[in-house]
Amino acid sequence: MLMGDFLTLVQQDLPVKVIIFNNSTLGFVAMEMKASGFLETGTTLKNPNFADLARSVGVHAIRVEDPAELEDAVKDILSHDGPALLDVVTNSQELSMPPQIKAEQVKGFSLWALKTVMNGRGDELVDLTLSNFLER
Repeated sequence: MLMGDFLTLVQQDLPVKVIIFNNSTLGFVAMEMKASGFLETGTTLKNPNFADLARSVGVHAIRVEDPAELEDAVKDILSHDGPALLDVVTNSQELSMPPQIKAEQVKGFSLWALKTVMNGRGDELVDLTLSNFLER
């Protein structure tokens, strides 16, 4: 969705609700790179506060950084009559698992893990492991 789309939502008072999972990364691109065995580069984003941007053009908006606030924020956004945006800051290391994992993806991911450690970026592997497997 573009900023011009938000201007249209406000001008037409359309009750469209937008939810942003703001992980400050091109997550699917990074996942594909990992699954192919490549070290991800160019996937980190410097995202703005999307709620502030939406409010600047008249859209009702909330930013959630604490998971405990999420349920109330969703209720607030969905109950608003006009356009609304929910900017949810999420963990950048959270994996989105494909419906079916193929052998070549496992091989590629293993190659990525090895390259990550050998390139002095082992902390990324530790963060990914803690975020997805050990803290649940």
